[in-house]
Amino acid sequence: MPLLEAALRDREVEIVVSSSWRFHHGWPLLLEFFPPTLRAHVRGHTGEPVTGRHARWHEILAYREKRALLDWRALDDSAFEFPRNCAELILCNGAIGMEEAQVQLIREWLGR
Repeated sequence: MPLLEAALRDREVEIVVSSSWRFHHGWPLLLEFFPPTLRAHVRGHTGEPVTGRHARWHEILAYREKRALLDWRALDDSAFEFPRNCAELILCNGAIGMEEAQVQLIREWLGR
């Protein structure tokens, strides 16, 4: 979280949780995973689970359609949940988490 916090510092962003953790933890607990500085940016979570190929990507697209989001990125450690070469995916290593490479990609995206 410290790296994510640093990458998003002083940026106008909205965070939407698409993690499968949303099915196993209540909303108040999910919010507690975020530091106070990021909690104010957390807007909710994606909806009903989707099954099949690229499930998480489809869940995000459904959320995006309902809210007319123009630009988004997914920070995720599950490449199989997204189409190959998905431009919106910022892939991280599930065993390590976020590293400086992902921070740089987020900064480049937000710097546009």
